[in-house]
Amino acid sequence: MYKYTKHPIYLGLVLAIFGMAFIFMLLICLFNLLSFFEITDVCYIRY
Repeated sequence: MYKYTKHPIYLGLVLAIFGMAFIFMLLICLFNLLSFFEITDVCYIRY
């Protein structure tokens, strides 16, 4: 019974860690897109 009570806690922790990593990846992607658009704007201004 101890294993059954212990397993879902670890599962929840793993899911929470993956969720946090996913959110951080999305934020990094959004910042990269913003910087990419700024770079393209600069390139359009240069051309």
